[in-house]
Amino acid sequence: MRILLLTLFLVVFSCKNDTQHFFPIESYQNEISNLKTDEQISSYWKKLYDLDQVTYLKETKTQKEGDSISVANMIRVALIIETHGKESYKPNINAPWVVHAHNYISKTSLAYWPIINQLISTNKGKNSINQNYPSYYLEGISLTFYDYSLFNQNNIHEILVNKLNGIKYSKVSTSLQNAYSQHRSFMKLNTKEVIGTWQRQNFKNNIDKSLGNFQILTMSDNRTYIKRDNRLQLLKTEDETLKLVKYKIDQEPFNWHYELTNTGELSLKNDKGEILIEYKKY
Repeated sequence: MRILLLTLFLVVFSCKNDTQHFFPIESYQNEISNLKTDEQISSYWKKLYDLDQVTYLKETKTQKEGDSISVANMIRVALIIETHGKESYKPNINAPWVVHAHNYISKTSLAYWPIINQLISTNKGKNSINQNYPSYYLEGISLTFYDYSLFNQNNIHEILVNKLNGIKYSKVSTSLQNAYSQHRSFMKLNTKEVIGTWQRQNFKNNIDKSLGNFQILTMSDNRTYIKRDNRLQLLKTEDETLKLVKYKIDQEPFNWHYELTNTGELSLKNDKGEILIEYKKY
C-alpha cells in the first residue's frame, strides 16, 4: 500500500507547480472516461474506497498528505458522476460518503454538497446512508466551517439543508480543485498579529480541553483569518464599532457570524442573533 500512496502522490503532484493545478484533473478524467463497463466502474469505486480506508487512514503521515488525498478522492468521485451519471453509483458503494467524512477543509466540504444531494436520491429504501441523512453530512459542513456540532439538533436540519440547497454551485470537480488551491495559498502566509486565542468548543455548554485552541489572526496579506488545526479560513468584517466587531467566514453557508468585543470576548451566533457558543479565552 505504500507503493499505492507513492503512486497517488506522483500523479497528484506531477503537474506544474501552479496554484490552479494541484491535481491533474485531465488525467483523472481520462482514466474515468475509459471505464466502459459496470464491472470497471465498480472496481474504480473500490479503488477509491481503499485509498480512503487504507492509504488515508492508515498510511498518511502528515496533514498536508491527508488533505491532498481526501480532496483528490472527492474530485474523482465528482468526475465519475459528471462522466457516467449518478446511475454509476449503487447503494452498496461507500466511497462517496467516507471521502466526505474524512475531509477537513470547509470550502471543499461545501463544494461537494451537490454530489451528496444527487446520490442520496439514488438510495431507495432504508439503509445506513438514508438513516444518516442529513445529520451526518450536515455535521461535516458545520464542523469544518464553524467547529460546531449539530448533534441532537434535528429540529434545525431542514432549515440548514434548505440553505445549502439554495446556494448556486459550479461544476463540482473544478470547484473542489479551486477550493483546495485557495487553501494551499493560505498555508503560505505568515502570522503578522494574534488578535486573540480561545479554547475550542463544539457544543454550547461543553468544553473539551483536549480540542486545544483556535486563534483569530492578521496574516502577512493584512487580512483577518481564523485558524484551527493549522488550517486558515478567511474572515470578512460585517460590522465594526468601538465595542464590537462582527466577522463572517468567507462563503460560509448558514449566515452565522462571530462577535468579538473590545474586551476580547468571542461568541458564535446564528442568523437570528442567538448565541451558539461563548468561547473561553485560552
